[in-house]
Amino acid sequence: MAESALSACYRAIRSRLTESSVESWGARVFLEQAQASSDKRNADPFVVYGYSSGGQEHELRAGNGYELLIDVLCIADSFFLSQTGAARISELLADSGTQDAHPALMLSNEWEIISVAEEGVISIQQVDQTRPIWLNGAMYRFYLYPKG
Repeated sequence: MAESALSACYRAIRSRLTESSVESWGARVFLEQAQASSDKRNADPFVVYGYSSGGQEHELRAGNGYELLIDVLCIADSFFLSQTGAARISELLADSGTQDAHPALMLSNEWEIISVAEEGVISIQQVDQTRPIWLNGAMYRFYLYPKG
């Protein structure tokens, strides 16, 4: 296989979160860390996602699939923007596998996400140069199997 399960999952998340231009974060969806902005007081929300399962992909006992835990957070200057962003992310990602009711995440010809479960809620407030920053989101459990 040319693409790892984790890379395929990352691509599917980014694709789902940026497929509509009406989302409050627009195209501001970043893997692991946000890009530096020239506007230090930018109030627009953005999304950061990354692997959270402790170092190794967990191989499923039932076959050659993978179970991946990925944190997805909406970050904003206000609790309201961050929380409503997190709720929208949940609408887009939770139950989005091919065996779930939601429209399935599309991947490559190599991988299929069969199920996505929203697990632990994440809510953090930080202070950046005397202003509050809110990070709200969840941990998502992705179950992937190679096609074929």
